[in-house]
Amino acid sequence: MIGTGDIKGCLAGKILRIDLSNRSYKGFKINEDKYNEMLDEFYELSGWDKETGMQTRSDLEKLGLKDIAKKLAKQDKLADK
Repeated sequence: MIGTGDIKGCLAGKILRIDLSNRSYKGFKINEDKYNEMLDEFYELSGWDKETGMQTRSDLEKLGLKDIAKKLAKQDKLADK
């Protein structure tokens, strides 16, 4: 995943607007706080920046992807961590 900015706002906006009224989950409402907590944990486990959704240089390098980290940094698509 290559982050582009406010990934949380983008995803949350889409997920929280899903109309569940005609589906088997009728009456179910996604808890936005719980959703954001889960997303933060997912990003942390994936080695991505929680605020931007961008990958971090250190985690790409741990995966042996130093050249990719370098290219992403040049395009300003890498978290500053």
